[in-house]
Amino acid sequence: MSNLPNMTAADEVKHFVEQCAELAKAPCNAESAPKFRALQAEEVKLRKKLDETRKAEKEPHLEAGRAVDAKYQPLIGQVQDAVKAVTLALTKFLEAEEAKARAEAEAKRKAAEEEERKARELAAAAEAEEDPFDAFDKTEASRAAEAEAASLSRQAAAPVKATVTNLGGGKAGGLRTVGWIVEVEDPSALVAHYADRMEMLELAKKLCAAEAKATKGQCKVPGVKIVADRRAA
Repeated sequence: MSNLPNMTAADEVKHFVEQCAELAKAPCNAESAPKFRALQAEEVKLRKKLDETRKAEKEPHLEAGRAVDAKYQPLIGQVQDAVKAVTLALTKFLEAEEAKARAEAEAKRKAAEEEERKARELAAAAEAEEDPFDAFDKTEASRAAEAEAASLSRQAAAPVKATVTNLGGGKAGGLRTVGWIVEVEDPSALVAHYADRMEMLELAKKLCAAEAKATKGQCKVPGVKIVADRRAA
């Protein structure tokens, strides 16, 4: 590591990089190998020095950040905890309102089916009616039942969404999907479904590497070949 006066960290790194680049051009043999090893050792020292300097320069900023966090995080936590019971109660209310609306929609759907049945019966009766006046009345009644059935069907098909107004005049609230809860029923099937995804492959490789490290490469994992990563150190 260079001890030249007035050298900045960037200067030291630049000097070291140049040394490595120059030496890497030369063949590594019994005579030059100690020089290669010396640069390896210097890299450890320089990296440690740079990391210590980084930590020293960063610490005042971290301390200031920790002080700000210590001041506001508890307050934020209190606010979040306080509203949990309110959110739970409002969620239950809105769920009940939506359940009521779904029940009403189902009742309208059934009523629409009944009106459609009546319309068909009246239409058939009108066709069989000999008296033209009675036939006209039954035809009109059939059309009215059809119109009522259509109206009820539209109402039944309307989206079910309960909302509650905001006393403060802000945006009305309602149930909103904030995420999805995955309940695993068959772990093997789940993993197999994502087996060809690169993210899953990388995660599996990390797990295998960790197991190989813990067992000094003696673990038996299907589908892989474990090879020691040997380097000059």
